[in-house]
Amino acid sequence: MLAPRAAPLVAVVLLAANRRAFDVAAPDGSYRRLAGLAGVVLAAASALYVAGGSLVADQFRPVAEPYRLLRDLPLRFVPPVYLPHGPDRLVPVGPVAQLLHDWLGVVFWTAVLGGVLATFRHGRTRSGRADAARARGLLVHHGGSPLSYMTTWRGNHYWFNPDGRAVVTYRLVGLVAITVSDPVGEPAALPAAVTGFVDLCVRNGWTPCFYGVTEDFAEGLAQRGWRLLQVAEDTRLPLAQLTFSGRRWQDVRTAMNRARREGIIAVWHSYRDGPPEITAQIGAVSAEWVRDKGVPEMGFTLGGLTELGGDDVRCLVAQDSEGRVHAGTSWLPVYRCGHVVGWTLDMMRRRPDAPNGLMEFLIASAALRFRQEGARFLSLSAAPLARHDPQPEASWAQRVLDRVGHAVEPVYGFGSLLAFKAKFQPVYRPLMLAYPESAALPGIAVAIVRAYLPALTVRQAVRLVRLTLRHPGRRAAGPPGPAAPAPCGAPVDAPPVDVLPVPVAPQRAGPVFERAVPLGNGAGG
Repeated sequence: MLAPRAAPLVAVVLLAANRRAFDVAAPDGSYRRLAGLAGVVLAAASALYVAGGSLVADQFRPVAEPYRLLRDLPLRFVPPVYLPHGPDRLVPVGPVAQLLHDWLGVVFWTAVLGGVLATFRHGRTRSGRADAARARGLLVHHGGSPLSYMTTWRGNHYWFNPDGRAVVTYRLVGLVAITVSDPVGEPAALPAAVTGFVDLCVRNGWTPCFYGVTEDFAEGLAQRGWRLLQVAEDTRLPLAQLTFSGRRWQDVRTAMNRARREGIIAVWHSYRDGPPEITAQIGAVSAEWVRDKGVPEMGFTLGGLTELGGDDVRCLVAQDSEGRVHAGTSWLPVYRCGHVVGWTLDMMRRRPDAPNGLMEFLIASAALRFRQEGARFLSLSAAPLARHDPQPEASWAQRVLDRVGHAVEPVYGFGSLLAFKAKFQPVYRPLMLAYPESAALPGIAVAIVRAYLPALTVRQAVRLVRLTLRHPGRRAAGPPGPAAPAPCGAPVDAPPVDVLPVPVAPQRAGPVFERAVPLGNGAGG
């Protein structure tokens, strides 16, 4: 009899005695608003009980006089286990009295618990267009990593330094705040931006993690005590010394020659003004791909139709003389010092019956065009869960992540994608995950999966698991590449490039593309 009554009291005493161990607090003013809400609901519920009970006094035993209702009122907000027994208790015998007697406390505590939930979810409203425009201004002026353009996409939140000199872009998934690439802004303001963002997460009860950040930035976090994992491999192609001569470039030259023999040319398009006939073709190719593969497409740092309308985004498609689109790629700008200094490959899509080598042809064509325009490097983007040179002395967490990448290889082909990019002799740059403590890693892993696959159904999840277990994974490797691209302000002049002629049509309005998940089709797209 005593245990049910004592247990909540003991819990309250323990929580009060250890309250300093809980360092997460609601934003300023939240508790006053919560107390005000509870007071209003309590007053309304009390008035309803006394007034309503008086109107149906004959539905109680004994008859509910006003003083009896007032004396019984506190008991309506007490759990049933605490209700006393005695001859003076009001017992409802009619329907209205039963409703007032049994449901008044339920309504009150539901409202209070709803207010508590709303209090600790405060600040989750998505950043608006004004914040996105401010973040893009900082990106264009100060530059960022090859993946930083993704910070301008919809669905992101932004935290700015109080002086507005730096911004941290993140996605909020559950109680995990996942950053999108490195913070952007003045170099001197970035350390304060990291501190401020972490403080924001602590105040709201979120777990911060810096995802897909460059190695230099991650090392700075490691000095602060953060733990690091390599989650991807960025592959960059410096353009100043580009040459397609020699045995190492045989596959690329073969693909370019084959496209020329097939009468296929590379055509630049803009998504915003794309002709409907081209857009319809890409949509049909996308629908066919999804239907055949039966696996969900990924989002987060992988662009879709909406992202193709961004400023400066360019699309390059392979089409024949009849206007039939066989394959396509999209390219995101990389800014530095207010100018576009590089381009990042985002999307690759091809028809199932397209000639082999079209992706190599499109990437080589884009590299030549960008070099002519003065770009310093081309990034083939990141290959998630794949490393070209796994280290045997890696940490246990890194080995577990490598095993995950090996397991999902038959489904998403990240290792095959990295092997495909090795044809272009890239520079390999690690992309890291920085997290505060090992205990947070499982929750962060779940949040990242949800960020990439927000609409994953149970049926799709079962199919993914079956595909993973049915086929053994593959491990891909590639040779190290040349030196890193020049810093901001360095000259971009380079000697002539020894290449085969590539038919490239002038830029015009063009199609849209969806992200292709690589499945080892020989072109990685």
